[in-house]
Amino acid sequence: MTTPERNPYSPPSADVEKIAPHPELTPAQRRFVQFKAVLVGVSVDIGGTIIVGVLLSIIYGVIAAAAGESAEQIATSLRNIPHDSWLYIAATFSGLGFSLLGGYLCARIAKGMEYRAGSIQAACSLCLGLFLGGQKESFGMQIALSGLSVLVTMLGVKFGAYRNRAGA
Repeated sequence: MTTPERNPYSPPSADVEKIAPHPELTPAQRRFVQFKAVLVGVSVDIGGTIIVGVLLSIIYGVIAAAAGESAEQIATSLRNIPHDSWLYIAATFSGLGFSLLGGYLCARIAKGMEYRAGSIQAACSLCLGLFLGGQKESFGMQIALSGLSVLVTMLGVKFGAYRNRAGA
């Protein structure tokens, strides 16, 4: 059994049509698709995080009220959530989950422009997140959570880009 000779110096082949960013669209339409991808990604990331945060706060309030805490005590507890509490950990992981999902959806919509749109989406989500709720954390914690959020968002973009390349 003989194998065909392959030139080791020839460039690798690639299915370029599969990777091209929306070849049927004009440049203006591509920009709109990219804008839509970023908008959907940021909306899912920030919106989902806010909704789950509100739901977790309601659950905490009900549990604390059942334990006999007053409304003022519950409000104070929600303003000063310790970093090792179940509420903080659940809110952090749900926020990271929505960052992953936002990055994934952004990449799936952007098709071929995944990493550009995903980077813009990660930056917008980061700025909005810091503007809406980053004042309570220490500077070091802000840096750590911000970096983790960007990494998780870009991981979602990587998953979306992989799915786009797979043709699904």
